[in-house]
Amino acid sequence: GKGVRLFHDDKPSANSPVADLVRAYQIKSENVIAHIRKASQGQTSLANTHPFMREMWGEYWLFAHNGHLIDFYPEQGEYYHAVGTTDSERAFCYILNRLRNRFAAKPDAGTLFDAIAALTHEIRRHGLFNFVMSNGDCLFAHASTLLHYIVRKAPFGKARLLDDDVMVDFAEVTTPNDKVAVIATLPLTENERWTQLACDELLMFHDGAVAGCDCPDTPRYLSTEEGLAIARAVVGDPPLLLADEPTGNLDSRSGASIVALLRELNEAGTTIIVITHDNELAASLPRQIAIRDGEIVSDSAHPGGDHDE
Repeated sequence: GKGVRLFHDDKPSANSPVADLVRAYQIKSENVIAHIRKASQGQTSLANTHPFMREMWGEYWLFAHNGHLIDFYPEQGEYYHAVGTTDSERAFCYILNRLRNRFAAKPDAGTLFDAIAALTHEIRRHGLFNFVMSNGDCLFAHASTLLHYIVRKAPFGKARLLDDDVMVDFAEVTTPNDKVAVIATLPLTENERWTQLACDELLMFHDGAVAGCDCPDTPRYLSTEEGLAIARAVVGDPPLLLADEPTGNLDSRSGASIVALLRELNEAGTTIIVITHDNELAASLPRQIAIRDGEIVSDSAHPGGDHDE
């Protein structure tokens, strides 16, 4: 049906009573969105807890986002307003406002996918925009950095979890007619073949299968290490951040996103030390200290002076 069970908790998931409830409740649903928030923008509170939900065209829409959007403060829309203070909820409301202004009634799936793809292109110019969104009928997934999926169907087999010594027999929890798509930041099992989304790829899933795809002409894929390095750069509010070769092995666009994130953190009060062999990047920073053979040979804050400070 069209109903929604929505469970929110602003406590850590590792010891959340809500997580215990969901684990014990054995809920059946055609679409499930689960999210652990990194809190890169907005304080930790229920108002800022994902997934966010709104009604549109007589359906419940849900949205969860991992990433960081820079200077994304669109004008308040006519229909949907953010309750909390996250860039994620602002993006969700912006998407729904634009869709509702364009379509008085729900369009066909292909038209809807194209419209969401165009809005995704627009929003991701502001930074990292990994998200999943669903109306209960279709599920949309977009990757700026890391996102993987797998589609399971009969005959269902067994799989071992990557983060725990647990074997799951999917034949025991499915029927022969089921087709199940699972989307996650990283693969969850070690003996199955997961598919990685390219950076800036948008997929639409329907009835457990890929039903729409918008992918760059030249797909590029981040390694796990690169993607996690980008995530670490936006987590929390650290007083000091050490960025060791933050743009190494990244293409120019991803590297520019990382540098922009570092600049925003610095403007917010975080002291950032960048270690790099990229002379162009170093020259763009407010202070440059050159080190050779373990000794400081120059410091732009003390040109020609004492480097012992």
